[in-house]
Amino acid sequence: MALINDIEGLKGENLASALLAHLLIRSEPVRRAFVDKISALSKTGPIIVKQQFSVFTEFSTEKQKRVDLLIQTDDAVIGVENKFDASFQEGQPKSYVKLVEDKAAGLGEVWKAVFQPMLVVLAPKRRERETIKEIEDQKIGRTCVFLAWEELMISLNRENLHGLAAVDRFLVNELDEHVKAQTGAINLEQLVQHLNNPWQDRGSAVVKQFFGQVIWPLVDTSFTDSATYAGARSYHGYILSSGQDERPWIGFMDASVVPDSDSNDAALIVALRDGSAAAELCENTSAREVVLDGGWDKHFCVSVDYETNWTDRADWDPMMKAVNKALLSE
Repeated sequence: MALINDIEGLKGENLASALLAHLLIRSEPVRRAFVDKISALSKTGPIIVKQQFSVFTEFSTEKQKRVDLLIQTDDAVIGVENKFDASFQEGQPKSYVKLVEDKAAGLGEVWKAVFQPMLVVLAPKRRERETIKEIEDQKIGRTCVFLAWEELMISLNRENLHGLAAVDRFLVNELDEHVKAQTGAINLEQLVQHLNNPWQDRGSAVVKQFFGQVIWPLVDTSFTDSATYAGARSYHGYILSSGQDERPWIGFMDASVVPDSDSNDAALIVALRDGSAAAELCENTSAREVVLDGGWDKHFCVSVDYETNWTDRADWDPMMKAVNKALLSE
Protein backbone atom coordinates (compact mmCIF):
# COMPACT_ATOMS: atom_id res chain seq x y z
CA MET A 1 0.00 0.00 0.00
CA ALA A 2 2.50 2.62 -1.16
CA LEU A 3 0.24 5.67 -1.02
CA ILE A 4 2.66 8.11 -2.67
CA ASN A 5 3.15 5.77 -5.63
CA ASP A 6 -0.60 5.23 -5.88
CA ILE A 7 -1.53 8.92 -5.99
CA GLU A 8 1.48 10.46 -7.74
CA GLY A 9 0.30 12.68 -10.61
CA LEU A 10 -3.39 12.04 -9.92
CA LYS A 11 -6.04 14.75 -9.61
CA GLY A 12 -9.80 15.19 -9.56
CA GLU A 13 -11.83 11.99 -9.67
CA ASN A 14 -8.77 9.73 -9.99
CA LEU A 15 -7.16 11.17 -6.85
CA ALA A 16 -10.37 10.80 -4.82
CA SER A 17 -10.81 7.19 -5.98
CA ALA A 18 -7.20 6.31 -5.12
CA LEU A 19 -7.45 7.85 -1.63
CA LEU A 20 -10.75 6.07 -0.94
CA ALA A 21 -9.31 2.74 -2.12
CA HIS A 22 -6.26 3.18 0.12
CA LEU A 23 -8.43 3.93 3.14
CA LEU A 24 -10.74 0.99 2.48
CA ILE A 25 -7.78 -1.39 2.31
CA ARG A 26 -5.87 -0.16 5.38
CA SER A 27 -8.56 1.05 7.81
CA GLU A 28 -11.12 -1.31 9.31
CA PRO A 29 -13.28 1.53 10.77
CA VAL A 30 -13.44 3.25 7.35
CA ARG A 31 -14.20 -0.06 5.68
CA ARG A 32 -16.98 -0.79 8.16
CA ALA A 33 -18.53 2.68 7.75
CA PHE A 34 -18.39 2.42 3.95
CA VAL A 35 -19.93 -1.06 3.87
CA ASP A 36 -22.69 -0.02 6.29
CA LYS A 37 -23.51 2.94 4.02
CA ILE A 38 -23.79 0.98 0.79
CA SER A 39 -25.42 -2.00 2.48
CA ALA A 40 -28.28 0.29 3.52
CA LEU A 41 -28.70 1.28 -0.15
CA SER A 42 -28.64 -2.28 -1.52
CA LYS A 43 -31.86 -3.46 -3.16
CA THR A 44 -30.89 -7.15 -2.99
CA GLY A 45 -29.85 -7.60 0.63
CA PRO A 46 -27.17 -6.60 3.13
CA ILE A 47 -23.47 -6.67 2.25
CA ILE A 48 -21.52 -9.15 4.39
CA VAL A 49 -17.84 -8.70 5.27
CA LYS A 50 -16.37 -11.42 7.49
CA GLN A 51 -13.46 -13.08 5.72
CA GLN A 52 -13.23 -11.45 2.30
CA PHE A 53 -12.66 -7.81 1.35
CA SER A 54 -10.52 -6.75 -1.59
CA VAL A 55 -10.31 -3.56 -3.65
CA PHE A 56 -9.15 -3.16 -7.24
CA THR A 57 -8.69 0.22 -8.90
CA GLU A 58 -9.61 0.94 -12.53
CA PHE A 59 -10.87 -2.62 -13.04
CA SER A 60 -11.67 -3.52 -16.65
CA THR A 61 -11.95 -6.41 -19.08
CA GLU A 62 -10.86 -6.66 -22.70
CA LYS A 63 -14.38 -5.88 -23.92
CA GLN A 64 -15.65 -3.52 -21.22
CA LYS A 65 -14.71 -0.05 -19.99
CA ARG A 66 -13.03 0.32 -16.62
CA VAL A 67 -14.88 1.02 -13.40
CA ASP A 68 -13.03 3.20 -10.88
CA LEU A 69 -13.16 0.70 -7.99
CA LEU A 70 -14.17 -2.94 -7.84
CA ILE A 71 -14.77 -4.37 -4.37
CA GLN A 72 -15.24 -8.04 -3.52
CA THR A 73 -16.78 -9.13 -0.21
CA ASP A 74 -17.99 -12.48 1.13
CA ASP A 75 -21.23 -12.24 -0.84
CA ALA A 76 -21.02 -9.27 -3.21
CA VAL A 77 -19.16 -7.64 -6.09
CA ILE A 78 -19.47 -3.86 -5.88
CA GLY A 79 -18.41 -1.44 -8.57
CA VAL A 80 -17.86 2.19 -7.58
CA GLU A 81 -17.94 4.78 -10.34
CA ASN A 82 -16.80 8.23 -9.26
CA LYS A 83 -18.42 11.13 -11.14
CA PHE A 84 -17.50 14.60 -9.91
CA ASP A 85 -18.28 16.47 -13.13
CA ALA A 86 -17.69 14.07 -16.02
CA SER A 87 -20.88 13.31 -17.93
CA PHE A 88 -22.30 9.85 -18.55
CA GLN A 89 -21.18 8.65 -21.95
CA GLU A 90 -23.22 6.50 -24.32
CA GLY A 91 -24.46 3.40 -22.48
CA GLN A 92 -23.31 4.53 -19.03
CA PRO A 93 -23.83 3.56 -16.27
CA LYS A 94 -25.48 0.42 -17.69
CA SER A 95 -22.18 -0.79 -19.17
CA TYR A 96 -20.63 -0.69 -15.69
CA VAL A 97 -23.52 -2.76 -14.32
CA LYS A 98 -22.81 -5.40 -16.99
CA LEU A 99 -19.14 -5.49 -15.96
CA VAL A 100 -20.05 -5.99 -12.30
CA GLU A 101 -22.69 -8.62 -13.12
CA ASP A 102 -20.22 -10.58 -15.24
CA LYS A 103 -17.60 -10.49 -12.48
CA ALA A 104 -20.15 -11.65 -9.89
CA ALA A 105 -21.28 -14.50 -12.13
CA GLY A 106 -17.68 -15.55 -12.75
CA LEU A 107 -16.86 -15.63 -9.04
CA GLY A 108 -20.06 -17.54 -8.39
CA GLU A 109 -18.98 -20.28 -10.78
CA VAL A 110 -15.53 -20.53 -9.21
CA TRP A 111 -16.67 -20.56 -5.58
CA LYS A 112 -20.03 -22.30 -6.13
CA ALA A 113 -21.78 -19.46 -4.34
CA VAL A 114 -24.03 -16.49 -5.10
CA PHE A 115 -22.44 -13.03 -5.28
CA GLN A 116 -24.82 -10.11 -5.52
CA PRO A 117 -23.75 -7.47 -8.07
CA MET A 118 -24.03 -3.79 -7.15
CA LEU A 119 -22.93 -0.57 -8.81
CA VAL A 120 -22.57 2.60 -6.74
CA VAL A 121 -22.43 5.90 -8.60
CA LEU A 122 -20.53 8.20 -6.25
CA ALA A 123 -21.21 11.81 -7.22
CA PRO A 124 -21.90 15.27 -5.74
CA LYS A 125 -25.32 15.81 -4.22
CA ARG A 126 -26.08 18.34 -6.97
CA ARG A 127 -26.00 15.48 -9.52
CA GLU A 128 -28.50 13.26 -7.70
CA ARG A 129 -31.49 14.08 -9.91
CA GLU A 130 -29.49 13.66 -13.12
CA THR A 131 -27.97 10.35 -12.00
CA ILE A 132 -31.22 8.84 -10.77
CA LYS A 133 -32.84 9.73 -14.10
CA GLU A 134 -30.08 7.86 -15.95
CA ILE A 135 -30.57 4.86 -13.67
CA GLU A 136 -34.34 4.88 -14.20
CA ASP A 137 -34.12 5.43 -17.97
CA GLN A 138 -31.70 2.52 -18.34
CA LYS A 139 -33.82 0.30 -16.07
CA ILE A 140 -30.95 -0.71 -13.79
CA GLY A 141 -32.43 0.46 -10.49
CA ARG A 142 -32.26 -2.98 -8.86
CA THR A 143 -28.48 -3.14 -9.24
CA CYS A 144 -27.36 0.51 -9.48
CA VAL A 145 -27.66 3.11 -6.71
CA PHE A 146 -26.65 6.73 -6.18
CA LEU A 147 -24.52 7.82 -3.23
CA ALA A 148 -23.58 11.46 -2.65
CA TRP A 149 -19.96 12.13 -1.80
CA GLU A 150 -21.14 14.56 0.85
CA GLU A 151 -23.14 11.82 2.60
CA LEU A 152 -20.26 9.35 2.46
CA MET A 153 -17.86 11.87 3.98
CA ILE A 154 -20.28 12.56 6.85
CA SER A 155 -20.14 8.83 7.65
CA LEU A 156 -16.34 8.77 7.48
CA ASN A 157 -15.97 11.95 9.56
CA ARG A 158 -18.13 10.87 12.49
CA GLU A 159 -16.45 11.44 15.82
CA ASN A 160 -17.64 8.03 16.98
CA LEU A 161 -15.71 6.20 14.25
CA HIS A 162 -14.00 4.08 16.89
CA GLY A 163 -10.49 2.76 16.39
CA LEU A 164 -9.47 5.16 13.62
CA ALA A 165 -5.70 5.56 13.68
CA ALA A 166 -4.22 9.06 13.60
CA VAL A 167 -2.75 8.60 10.12
CA ASP A 168 -6.09 7.36 8.83
CA ARG A 169 -7.87 10.35 10.39
CA PHE A 170 -5.38 12.55 8.55
CA LEU A 171 -6.11 10.80 5.24
CA VAL A 172 -9.88 11.04 5.80
CA ASN A 173 -9.49 14.79 6.40
CA GLU A 174 -7.40 15.16 3.25
CA LEU A 175 -9.99 13.25 1.23
CA ASP A 176 -12.74 15.40 2.75
CA GLU A 177 -10.97 18.63 1.73
CA HIS A 178 -10.41 17.32 -1.78
CA VAL A 179 -14.05 16.27 -2.12
CA LYS A 180 -15.24 19.67 -0.90
CA ALA A 181 -13.06 21.39 -3.49
CA GLN A 182 -14.40 19.14 -6.26
CA THR A 183 -18.08 19.18 -5.31
CA GLY A 184 -18.45 22.92 -4.75
CA ALA A 185 -21.42 24.48 -6.48
CA ILE A 186 -20.83 26.10 -9.87
CA ASN A 187 -22.79 29.31 -10.44
CA LEU A 188 -23.74 28.53 -14.04
CA GLU A 189 -26.35 31.25 -14.21
CA GLN A 190 -23.74 33.89 -13.46
CA LEU A 191 -20.94 32.40 -15.57
CA VAL A 192 -22.92 31.80 -18.76
CA GLN A 193 -24.12 35.39 -18.90
CA HIS A 194 -20.51 36.62 -18.93
CA LEU A 195 -19.76 34.58 -22.05
CA ASN A 196 -21.50 37.41 -23.89
CA ASN A 197 -18.85 39.90 -22.82
CA PRO A 198 -16.34 41.19 -25.41
CA TRP A 199 -13.53 38.72 -26.11
CA GLN A 200 -10.25 39.26 -24.27
CA ASP A 201 -6.91 38.07 -25.65
CA ARG A 202 -6.54 34.32 -24.99
CA GLY A 203 -9.95 34.31 -23.32
CA SER A 204 -11.10 36.01 -20.14
CA ALA A 205 -10.95 34.40 -16.70
CA VAL A 206 -14.68 33.63 -17.03
CA VAL A 207 -14.16 31.90 -20.39
CA LYS A 208 -11.37 29.77 -18.92
CA GLN A 209 -13.35 28.97 -15.78
CA PHE A 210 -16.45 28.05 -17.77
CA PHE A 211 -14.50 25.87 -20.15
CA GLY A 212 -12.63 24.16 -17.30
CA GLN A 213 -15.61 23.59 -15.01
CA VAL A 214 -18.45 23.00 -17.47
CA ILE A 215 -17.23 22.02 -20.96
CA TRP A 216 -14.07 20.07 -20.18
CA PRO A 217 -15.65 17.63 -17.68
CA LEU A 218 -18.24 16.77 -20.35
CA VAL A 219 -15.62 15.81 -22.97
CA ASP A 220 -15.08 12.05 -23.22
CA THR A 221 -12.20 11.01 -20.93
CA SER A 222 -10.59 8.96 -23.70
CA PHE A 223 -9.56 12.33 -25.16
CA THR A 224 -8.94 14.42 -22.08
CA ASP A 225 -6.42 12.14 -20.37
CA SER A 226 -3.61 13.16 -22.74
CA ALA A 227 -4.89 16.42 -24.22
CA THR A 228 -2.59 19.40 -24.85
CA TYR A 229 -3.41 23.06 -24.28
CA ALA A 230 -3.53 25.04 -27.51
CA GLY A 231 -4.45 28.71 -27.21
CA ALA A 232 -3.65 32.01 -28.89
CA ARG A 233 -4.93 35.59 -28.85
CA SER A 234 -8.25 34.63 -30.46
CA TYR A 235 -8.91 31.21 -28.92
CA HIS A 236 -8.64 29.09 -25.78
CA GLY A 237 -8.89 25.31 -25.93
CA TYR A 238 -7.22 21.93 -26.16
CA ILE A 239 -5.87 19.60 -28.81
CA LEU A 240 -7.35 16.19 -28.05
CA SER A 241 -5.29 13.02 -27.96
CA SER A 242 -5.00 11.25 -31.28
CA GLY A 243 -2.42 9.46 -33.39
CA GLN A 244 -3.24 11.54 -36.43
CA ASP A 245 -1.47 14.71 -37.62
CA GLU A 246 -4.62 16.81 -37.84
CA ARG A 247 -5.81 16.25 -34.31
CA PRO A 248 -9.27 17.41 -33.16
CA TRP A 249 -9.56 20.58 -31.06
CA ILE A 250 -12.28 22.00 -28.84
CA GLY A 251 -12.50 25.37 -27.15
CA PHE A 252 -13.84 28.91 -27.15
CA MET A 253 -12.92 31.37 -29.88
CA ASP A 254 -13.36 35.07 -30.46
CA ALA A 255 -16.68 35.10 -32.30
CA SER A 256 -15.55 38.08 -34.40
CA VAL A 257 -13.16 35.81 -36.36
CA VAL A 258 -15.91 33.29 -37.07
CA PRO A 259 -17.60 33.88 -40.48
CA ASP A 260 -21.17 35.21 -40.43
CA SER A 261 -20.93 36.16 -36.79
CA ASP A 262 -21.85 39.72 -35.86
CA SER A 263 -20.63 39.54 -32.25
CA ASN A 264 -17.31 39.52 -30.45
CA ASP A 265 -18.20 37.19 -27.60
CA ALA A 266 -17.11 33.55 -27.10
CA ALA A 267 -17.98 31.01 -29.81
CA LEU A 268 -17.74 27.31 -28.95
CA ILE A 269 -15.75 25.64 -31.74
CA VAL A 270 -15.07 21.96 -32.46
CA ALA A 271 -12.41 21.25 -35.10
CA LEU A 272 -12.73 17.75 -36.54
CA ARG A 273 -10.71 15.70 -39.03
CA ASP A 274 -13.70 13.94 -40.56
CA GLY A 275 -16.13 15.90 -42.72
CA SER A 276 -18.91 13.35 -42.26
CA ALA A 277 -18.58 13.63 -38.47
CA ALA A 278 -18.84 17.41 -38.75
CA ALA A 279 -21.91 17.13 -40.98
CA GLU A 280 -23.61 14.73 -38.55
CA LEU A 281 -22.88 17.05 -35.64
CA CYS A 282 -24.52 19.93 -37.50
CA GLU A 283 -27.49 17.75 -38.36
CA ASN A 284 -28.05 16.66 -34.74
CA THR A 285 -27.49 20.01 -33.01
CA SER A 286 -27.95 23.71 -33.62
CA ALA A 287 -24.46 23.96 -35.11
CA ARG A 288 -22.98 25.03 -38.44
CA GLU A 289 -19.78 24.39 -40.34
CA VAL A 290 -17.46 27.38 -40.66
CA VAL A 291 -14.25 28.05 -42.57
CA LEU A 292 -11.59 29.56 -40.34
CA ASP A 293 -8.38 31.29 -41.36
CA GLY A 294 -4.99 30.80 -39.75
CA GLY A 295 -4.05 27.13 -39.94
CA TRP A 296 -7.48 25.58 -39.58
CA ASP A 297 -7.73 24.55 -43.24
CA LYS A 298 -7.00 20.86 -42.51
CA HIS A 299 -9.98 20.64 -40.17
CA PHE A 300 -13.73 20.64 -40.58
CA CYS A 301 -14.69 23.33 -38.08
CA VAL A 302 -18.10 23.52 -36.43
CA SER A 303 -19.51 26.43 -34.44
CA VAL A 304 -21.78 24.90 -31.79
CA ASP A 305 -24.59 27.18 -30.65
CA TYR A 306 -25.48 27.45 -26.98
CA GLU A 307 -28.05 29.45 -25.07
CA THR A 308 -27.41 31.89 -22.23
CA ASN A 309 -30.41 30.41 -20.39
CA TRP A 310 -28.60 27.08 -20.05
CA THR A 311 -28.06 27.52 -16.32
CA ASP A 312 -28.06 23.84 -15.33
CA ARG A 313 -25.46 21.18 -16.16
CA ALA A 314 -28.22 19.04 -17.64
CA ASP A 315 -28.87 21.75 -20.25
CA TRP A 316 -25.37 21.23 -21.69
CA ASP A 317 -25.38 17.42 -21.67
CA PRO A 318 -27.33 16.74 -24.91
CA MET A 319 -25.13 19.08 -26.95
CA MET A 320 -21.91 17.70 -25.47
CA LYS A 321 -23.04 14.10 -26.01
CA ALA A 322 -23.45 14.95 -29.71
CA VAL A 323 -19.96 16.53 -29.70
CA ASN A 324 -18.47 13.40 -28.09
CA LYS A 325 -20.22 11.18 -30.62
CA ALA A 326 -18.64 13.19 -33.43
CA LEU A 327 -15.20 13.00 -31.82
CA LEU A 328 -15.45 9.26 -31.21
CA SER A 329 -16.66 8.52 -34.74
CA GLU A 330 -13.51 9.89 -36.35
